Order: sequence, then C-alpha cells, then structure tokens
Amino acid sequence: MSKRIYIIEDEEVVRLSMIEIIDKLQDDFEVIGYSGNGKEGLKECLELKPDLAIVDIMLPDINGLEVLSIIKKKSPEIKVIIHSGYLILNIAKLSYDEKADGIIEKPALVNEIKTALNAVLSGDVYYSKNIMDKLNSC
Repeated sequence: MSKRIYIIEDEEVVRLSMIEIIDKLQDDFEVIGYSGNGKEGLKECLELKPDLAIVDIMLPDINGLEVLSIIKKKSPEIKVIIHSGYLILNIAKLSYDEKADGIIEKPALVNEIKTALNAVLSGDVYYSKNIMDKLNSC
C-alpha cells in the first residue's frame, strides 16, 4: 500500500518540482493532492487524511506553522514535514515546539527528500543537519 502525501506550497515551480521528485522516487509514495494556499490545503488535508503533509512556512491565508498546529490538534496521525527557504532559528524552534515530524530547507536535494520521507513515514523524525545545528545552538 502506497504512502499518501499532500503538498501545501504556494510557489508553483517548487510545488511541481516536489511532485515530480516524489513521483520519480523508487519508494512507494503517492501524491494525492496539493494546494497553493494554507486555508485550502488545510481543509483538503483534513478531508483526505494523507499519511504525510509537506507544508511550506510562507503561505497565503494562513501560514505553515498554523497549518501544522491545526493538523496536529485535529488529525495527529498525519505526519507533517515543514519545508521552507526561511528557516531562521525562531521558525525552526516554533516548528519543533509544534511537533513537526520533520523540517527540510529549500532547496532540498532529492536524497534528502527521500531520506526525510522514509524517516518520517516510518515513525522517526527528520530535521536537516543545518536545522539541528541551529536548534542545538540555543
């Protein structure tokens, strides 16, 4: 049975690249939907109940941290990976505090995306090395 993934990313080129990368991985992943804004993505995520949501921080309507928080309260079984190009220490800490299952930075390499998906979907957490360095420094 394939692992179902939903992507919430407002930058179309990044969203399409992420979908293409996931589709080309040899693992058993299926992108079941995507959205370009936080409110729509959250609604669809809660309806579709994917195994994993990949959520950008900077989104129209509501930001990725709010999406993360609501998903974890309403459907804690959905794993969430935060994906952002603006991961300053404060955002990394807030993502960690809100129980993000993973955090990866843009642009993430294909191998890192694969590693993060496999780790999170098997019950582990995955934070990119740069994020862990930032969190450990505070």
